Amino acid sequence: MVDITDLPLIIGCLIPCIVIAFIDYTKYIIPNKLTYPMIIMGLLYAVYTGNISGALLGGGVCFAAFLIIGLLQGAGAGDIKMVTALGIWFGMEAALTIIFVASILGVVWGIAKMIRTKGKGEFLAWTKNLIGGLALTLGGAKGALNLPKLPEDDDAPAPETAIPFGAFLSVAAILLWVGAKGSWLN
Repeated sequence: MVDITDLPLIIGCLIPCIVIAFIDYTKYIIPNKLTYPMIIMGLLYAVYTGNISGALLGGGVCFAAFLIIGLLQGAGAGDIKMVTALGIWFGMEAALTIIFVASILGVVWGIAKMIRTKGKGEFLAWTKNLIGGLALTLGGAKGALNLPKLPEDDDAPAPETAIPFGAFLSVAAILLWVGAKGSWLN
């Protein structure tokens, strides 16, 4: 059951997540017009509730982790800002759960998309190359794992293998909130 204490989270985080999910899924972009207000409102709410240290820890850990992933070209700037906002709103532990669930959803969606568009044989070949590239990369080989990145131009088409991770972050955040409202956790 939703009560009045849920309104700041719903208005400041979950409604923007729904909008972000649609935009990221269709255009592969997470607008600053949505992430910056999520961050600011989350920080203001944390100050109001006296949970500024939890919000800063959650946002900081999520930002640092995704900044590293972004520097490795595994996440875009919108993803970094969005996980930072989710870390501020939900705290570190819940935000890491959101990231984990979103990652699973993204992998399942990516595999289904690849099999649907390329066929099972090409998926198996890609998997073999990915595992080999990961092994070489972990062994210290430079450039062994070549992952496509989103183009700098917002109007350019996204690579076929791109995954709208912001959409999956949004779904995971909403699922976590709905699950936390369920009586089985109370």
